[in-house]
Order: sequence, then C-alpha cells, then structure tokens
Amino acid sequence: MKVLVHISIITIVIGFLISTGEPTWAVVYYVDPEGNDKNDGSLKLPFATIQKAIDEADGGKPDNYDIVHVSRGTYITGPVVFNNDNLKIVFEKDVSILAISNSNIIEPRQFSSYSDRLFVLKRRSNIIVDGDNTVLQMNKHEYGKYLVDNNGQKHGIGIFSCNNIIIQGLIIKNTGGDGIFIGSSGPDYLTPSRNIFIKDIICTNVMRNGIQVASADGLTIDGCRFLNNPHIGISFEPDKNFQQLTGINVRYITIKDGRGSGLAVALRRLKADFTKPKFYPYDVDFVFENINIINCGSIGISITRIFEDGPGGYIKFKNVTVDGTGSLGASIYKKSSQKADISFENCIWRNIGSGSRNIIIGIASSSDDGISCPGGVKFINCQVFDNKNRPAISTYGAIEKGGKALYEVHGNLYFENNKYKTYLYDWKGAKLHNVDLTLHSGIADFCKEKVEP
Repeated sequence: MKVLVHISIITIVIGFLISTGEPTWAVVYYVDPEGNDKNDGSLKLPFATIQKAIDEADGGKPDNYDIVHVSRGTYITGPVVFNNDNLKIVFEKDVSILAISNSNIIEPRQFSSYSDRLFVLKRRSNIIVDGDNTVLQMNKHEYGKYLVDNNGQKHGIGIFSCNNIIIQGLIIKNTGGDGIFIGSSGPDYLTPSRNIFIKDIICTNVMRNGIQVASADGLTIDGCRFLNNPHIGISFEPDKNFQQLTGINVRYITIKDGRGSGLAVALRRLKADFTKPKFYPYDVDFVFENINIINCGSIGISITRIFEDGPGGYIKFKNVTVDGTGSLGASIYKKSSQKADISFENCIWRNIGSGSRNIIIGIASSSDDGISCPGGVKFINCQVFDNKNRPAISTYGAIEKGGKALYEVHGNLYFENNKYKTYLYDWKGAKLHNVDLTLHSGIADFCKEKVEP
C-alpha cells in the first residue's frame, strides 16, 4: 500500500537544475532497521531494507519524485541497485550502510564479482541521495580473496550514463575501489553521465581514488574532503577516446594525507581515431577553484598526456594551494602546447618534497611521445615558497636533454627562497619558443595577507 504525504522537495540550485518547483504530492516509503520487507512500507509498517523500498518505487515523475525515508540505525546490505528514476532517498542522522561481509554464512559472497558496488546507478535519471553524515562502509580487506583479478572496481558509488544526479552528505569508507566512480555504461559507452552534483562528501581510506571520473558532461564536485586515500584524491581519466570531460567544476575541496597525487588529469585516451569515420575528441573544460592539497605522497597536481591529436579546450586552476608533497608540486607531462590550455591563477606551492627529480613545478616530455612542441601553460600571480637549493620551475625528460624545445609558457610567478640565489627558473638548455614567463623574487601581494612563508 502506498502512503501519500504532502512533501516539499527542496529546490537545489547548482550548475544544472533539478527542481520540483512548487510543493507537490509524493509517494513515501519508509525503511527502518526494525521493519520487515513483507510490510507495506508505510510509516507504521516500514520496510527493513533500502533495496526493497527502491524496488517498490514506481519511478514517479520528473516533477514529482518518490521518496525513500531511511530511519536512523545500521543497515547491513549487499549491492544496492537503483532500478527506478525520479527518486529521492533521505537519510536521517546516524545512519550507517555497511556492506555485508563476504564471510557471512547466511548470504555469502555478495561482493565477490568485480562489479559489485555498494550503490549502483546505471542509466538512471533524476536521483537525489540526501545524507546527513550518512556512512557508507565496505570491507576492502576482503575483496581480493574471491577474485582471480581484483581490479579495484568495488566502488562505494558507481554512476554510469546517468542524468541529473545529486549525491550529498555521505561519508564513504573502506571501499574495494574508488569512493565514487562517474563514467559511461556499455554496450557502446557513448553516453556520458550528465548533470551530476556531488556535495559535502567525505571519502576516506578507500582502495583506490577518492573520486574517479571517466566520462561526464556537466559535473560539479563541491565542498568535499578526501582523507588518507592510497592513490589520487580526484582523478579524471577516460577509458575510451570518444568519452567526454566537459563542464567540470571542482571547488572548495580538501585533499589530505593521501599516498598518491592530489589532483590528476590524464587524457592519453582522448585522441583522434582515423580508422573509423574521421573522429576528433571532444574539447575539455575544467575549472578547479579554492582547493587545498595537503601532505600528499606523490605529485600535488598532475596533468599528463595531452597529445597533438588530443583535445582542445582548457584546464584552469584558481586559488589552489599545494602544501606538502613527496614529489613534485605540479607536473605537466607529455602535454602539447597546441592542445588544451592550462592556466594557474593565484595558486601556491610550498613544502614540496625532493622526490627523485627535486623539482617544484616541472614541464616534461619524452623522446618518443609524438609531441613536437611541449608546453602551453600560463601562470597568473602564482607563488612558490621553498627552502631548498633549486629553482621554482624547470624542465625535465627530453626537454632537459636538449631533444626538444619548449613552447608557449606565459605569465608571472613569485618565488620566496632564502637558500636559492641564482636562477629562479631552469630551462636546462631547451630552445624557447614564445616563452615569456616572468619570475619575481619575493611574495606576491595576494599571499601577503593570507599566507605565511
């Protein structure tokens, strides 16, 4: 039996719009740890599982979502599959969703397949998951036991070729893959996930990356924290050359104590393909703004493999601080100056580790990468603080060895370092083409008010 309740769905204004307008009537299903899936899902007779409530929802309408109301308590579950559109799940405070153990003798090995994610959304539209510090926790230490190839696909949340999705207010822990994966779904993988909004999420101690994005057209990641993860805080890496990374906005983010890189944009698979009808990859557009990357074990910001048959567009970083790394503060590696423009504005690097290359900001190439003109970077009032004997920015790889020139590096960069008295930069003998980066010794005005050296 369906229970009708007068509910106002909150309008959430984001880069895209999911809005129900005026208050509407919606069907509400209740879930409670003391419920029973043989009940009718009413307030007095709630279901016991979230999956039962999702299955009972009839899909609603785009302006009239069904509601699943989850009462406080602990829910032990197998994969939760979203089978309907036009659905809002509301979690009360103090809710924990725990993946069932593979050692459970009653329901064994519910997470034994490589694709068993805790929450799964495939080709769904108009879904809101509204948490209140709701915990999603998996058992990553178990997931290698029952698989021939444990490839890290047991994500906390998997979003594949979906449209108009809001995920907010969750704490995602101990996943067997990424905290959240956003991409496209077979058989052709042509449809990206569109209009995705991720807000106020904490990803901690996951198996792989905090968030991995393979294909998205319209994605906002806002106010999230990525803590103590082994690989990358947020990684953008397509699987196919025809996938999209467009309308990407990442803002007000903290990435801390990870053992890999902070932010990574790896676009090696986005390239032209002339074995089929003439195809060029979609241009990319990224804006990363107001981000703190603290104590990451590898590279603070990694941008790799944007080839000469790769995407145009732009990748912008504004008000991003990298404070503490095991290796480079920023690496622009195998990037053609003719393709996607990269800019850094009011960005700060400090406490950058020596690593194997002893470089703070590096522009690099290799002798066999097919890039004849590496470069294409602009710095606008950026700041480096350092206390080691090295320049603020330099080249490495084939550029360093004199095998290639450097192209299109512009702007101004400030360098505060009492131990380095010679060159503020070191192009290591590379031939320069339209390189007019100006480096200043000292502290930029935008840093003097908010950053101590």
